[in-house]
Amino acid sequence: MTRSGPSIVVDARMIASSGIGTYLRNTLSRIIQARPSWHFTLLGDREQLTDLGSPEALVDIKDAGAPVYSLREQLDFARFGLRRADLFWSPHYNIPLTRTSRLVVTVHDVMHLTLPEYRDHWMRRQYATTMYSAVRRRAAAVICVSDFTRRELERVVGAGAATHVVHNGVAPSWFDVSRSGGMNAPERPYIVFVGLAKPHKNLVGLLRAFAMIHDRVSHDLVIVGSRREALRTRDRRIDETSAALNGRVRFAEHLDLSSLQQLVAGADALVQPSFYEGFGLPPLEAMAAGTACLVSRIDPLVEVCADAVAYCDPRDPADIARRLLELLENQDARQELGRRGRERARSFSWDRSATETLAVFDQALSS
Repeated sequence: MTRSGPSIVVDARMIASSGIGTYLRNTLSRIIQARPSWHFTLLGDREQLTDLGSPEALVDIKDAGAPVYSLREQLDFARFGLRRADLFWSPHYNIPLTRTSRLVVTVHDVMHLTLPEYRDHWMRRQYATTMYSAVRRRAAAVICVSDFTRRELERVVGAGAATHVVHNGVAPSWFDVSRSGGMNAPERPYIVFVGLAKPHKNLVGLLRAFAMIHDRVSHDLVIVGSRREALRTRDRRIDETSAALNGRVRFAEHLDLSSLQQLVAGADALVQPSFYEGFGLPPLEAMAAGTACLVSRIDPLVEVCADAVAYCDPRDPADIARRLLELLENQDARQELGRRGRERARSFSWDRSATETLAVFDQALSS
């Protein structure tokens, strides 16, 4: 088969990670299927990328194992001769500093420029400043996953290339998952937190809130996505607070997608008390599964969740506790939020995300 369409290079090294990996797996596979005449070159781990193509697609894979945010990734970019491609898509802000013909960049957030844990470390701050400035100068188009991220990018980095808001989606399988909780579910009722234990996720605030009400509810708190051993070194308060709750905090590690879906669907509530998000994928997925959600009243989560969730003040553990207790004591309210959540989640799809992303590619290629 000969190539009749443009050549597209994609940095797919983060395909197996959470967050950006979910975004890549769902958009990239659909983009490749929608453009069988285009020639795609994927940079990343060959074993992780072989299932993304189709018999009709033109897909090459180049092994690129350099860590993200490293000097080695720039050396890898340089040796791949990216100028010969018609378009390079970077699904994160760590773009090639070597020359490319047309560059499209997806920006998920600007936390590396705004949050203290990144901003106060001079090397991280300098790296992020350099990269975001390069995105502003060199990108033919920038895709932001929320209008909040678009506004933050323009506020912090400044106006640059044409910026497009393309929301993330939710996989159809989330709507069909059983609400039994699956094999990993605790015997008692439970609430669930999904995410890494980074400071902006506010797991400490959730644990403090749960400590305030744990003697008034029968629920366990299940933490998904954070290894307990890593928590002990990342933030001692997390391990100390959870240890004081007498076995009521459980950790679910290394879950495949099906097990994660069953665990989220079986929860009485998902709680996302983040200080900062670029989009908010865990509550969207929980909404699709029919699980009631309690989330922070911050702009990106309001943008995604609208009136289909309950809200709390993430900076006030007492308010998190109060709102969570109200939800756990009112089954009718949880059922109503579950219904509204599923309805709201249906307005987000990966098919639409891929279609809108392709429209950005088409525009960049024609410029």
